[in-house]
Amino acid sequence: MEAKTSIQAHFGEFDSFVGFSDVTVTVPPKKKQKKELILLNLSIFHAAKALEEKLKASGIPYEVHMFPGSAHAFMNRSPGCVKRRKGMGMPDEDAAAVELTWSRFRSWMTRF
Repeated sequence: MEAKTSIQAHFGEFDSFVGFSDVTVTVPPKKKQKKELILLNLSIFHAAKALEEKLKASGIPYEVHMFPGSAHAFMNRSPGCVKRRKGMGMPDEDAAAVELTWSRFRSWMTRF
């Protein structure tokens, strides 16, 4: 990875999309699926930490944030996205995480 500009990353703890977050579990965990919950949390945690280490080594300005209890695209409050997340069984109730993320993003954009 050769980063050339400042990067700010936000991960939802329950992001279960394969790809960017490098997750091995492809569905959000249900209450009775404790093993999947642990795998999912570890996958996201490790992906975020791996990204953070690569960014640290690059020497560019960066921030990596994890949001407990949030799912993929938790910042997108459009009605269609909220409906899609709920239909997929993803948690979607943390307005404070959304506001904190936007606040951090706005602050970041004034600096870089």
